[in-house]
Amino acid sequence: MKRSSLFLLLFFSSSSLFAQTPDYSGKPEGHDSTSFIFVGDLQLRGPTEIGREDNRNAVGVLLKKIADENPSFVLVLGDLTWGGGVHQLWQSFDSLAAPIYNNHIPVYALPGNHEYFGEEHPTVADRLERGYKTNTDWYDEYFSRFPNTNEKLWYSKKWKDIGIITLNANFRYLSKDEINIQMHWYSNIMKKMQDDSSVATIIVTCHQAPYTNGTGIGFPDSDDENAKKYFVQPYLATSKAKLFVAGHCHSYEHLKISGKDFIVSGGGGPKRKVKIQPASSPMHDLSNLPEMRQHHFCKFIRESDGLHMQMMQVDDNLKKWSIGEEMTIK
Repeated sequence: MKRSSLFLLLFFSSSSLFAQTPDYSGKPEGHDSTSFIFVGDLQLRGPTEIGREDNRNAVGVLLKKIADENPSFVLVLGDLTWGGGVHQLWQSFDSLAAPIYNNHIPVYALPGNHEYFGEEHPTVADRLERGYKTNTDWYDEYFSRFPNTNEKLWYSKKWKDIGIITLNANFRYLSKDEINIQMHWYSNIMKKMQDDSSVATIIVTCHQAPYTNGTGIGFPDSDDENAKKYFVQPYLATSKAKLFVAGHCHSYEHLKISGKDFIVSGGGGPKRKVKIQPASSPMHDLSNLPEMRQHHFCKFIRESDGLHMQMMQVDDNLKKWSIGEEMTIK
C-alpha cells in the first residue's frame, strides 16, 4: 500500500452525513438579527502532523456552539479542511458542520492556504508532506458549498450598517494579474463603503495575519508579510475601517497597530502558544490572555452604542464556555 493511501485509510474514520454536497446558503430568516460570528481554521489535524493535538472534538464543539448561538450568518476565515483537493476531507467538514447546516444559518467563507493544497499538480514532496493524493477540484468543492460567495475569491457583504470586506491573501498562488485585479477592487470597495452614508463601520478580513506573535512553525510566513504589504495601508487610511480580522495562526490576539485594531482568530486549529510581549512593545497583545490560547470564535453583537465583539472560548475539557475578551467598536 502506498504511503499516501495508508494515511488516508487511517485518517478518515467517519463518513459524511450527507448523500450529496450540502449548500450552506441557509435561510436569512429565523436567526438572531443582532449578531454574526467569525470562526477560523476548522481544518482537522493532518495525517502527517504526528504528535500534534487532535482537534476533531474541539471543532465539533465549536460548530455546535455556533449553531446554538443562531447568528444572522457565519464567516469562516479560511482553512476549512486540511487539504482542499481531498473530497473525503470536505465530507468530514460537512459532518462536523451539520448543526449549522441543519439550523439553516447562512455561511460565508474565504480561502486559506489549506484550500490551495488542492492545486491540480502537487509535487511528490507536497504529497508526502500533506499525506494525501489530490482527488478532487477544490474550486468545485468550495464554491458548490458556499454559493453566497458568488464564485468570487474576494468579495464584500453589508449587514445592517456594517461593511465586511473579504480578501484573498494566498499571494503565492495568485498571478500578478490577479493581485492587481484584487487590489483595484479592494481600493474601489473601500472607497465606496467610506462614501456610503449607510455604512458606519468597515471590517477587513483575510486568512493570513499581517501581524502575529504566534510561535508556530512558519509564522509569520511570506503571505503574512504580503498581507501586511498589500492590505494594511488601505485599512489604516480609511476612517470607517475599524477592525482587521485574520486567522492562519491558531491563536487569539488583539493588537493595536498605528492606532487601529487587529484581531487574530484561528480558534479551530490545534492550539498554539503566542509570545507574550511587554506592554511597551508595539506588538503587545491587549487581550492579556495566557500564552496558550483556547479554542474559540468571535461573536459580534450590534447594539445601540456600537458593535460589541466577544471572544467566546471553551476550556480544555470542551465543557465550560467563557468570554476571553470583549471590545466595543464605535
